[in-house]
Amino acid sequence: MRVPIIGYGEKIATVDREIMRAYYEERYSPARTAFVVAGDVDPVQMADHIEKTASSWRMGRIDDPILTPEPMQNMLRQAQTFYNDPFAWVIAGWREPGSGHRDEVALEVFNKLVGGSESSRLVAELQTKRKLADEISAERIVAEDAASGFIFAVTDPAKTDAMLDGIHEILDELKH
Repeated sequence: MRVPIIGYGEKIATVDREIMRAYYEERYSPARTAFVVAGDVDPVQMADHIEKTASSWRMGRIDDPILTPEPMQNMLRQAQTFYNDPFAWVIAGWREPGSGHRDEVALEVFNKLVGGSESSRLVAELQTKRKLADEISAERIVAEDAASGFIFAVTDPAKTDAMLDGIHEILDELKH
């Protein structure tokens, strides 16, 4: 991954209260807030209450910072991190087209069939039948211009290689 989701440890270590406050004041504003109301309420009274509550907020920025797109992946990128954890955690990911792409529905269906439920191929075969994974799923994170598909699994470290072989086996079967 080009930029870690949470950030780089050495940069996070420099964040203090003033930096967090400035970020909050810049990014959290009425234009970036959604109020969800459920229940037996008067819509007009609720709208008045929300307007009164949020009217004192500074406007802040409503635009997102511009990030350059990540370059196309043309080779395997791999990282290993070791934690003091009794389980092995495996995440295999790939880049997919973003929201609105003509293949979006097919990719959603693929992820559900492969690892989106108890009856999906990975769960039924590797978790339920072979007992190679304690947890396994296929997911998608979709943004406007790009998406990531990934398989996430948790297993006993002694079963990691067999589980990875099983994932490859199932994906290979689906190709044909």
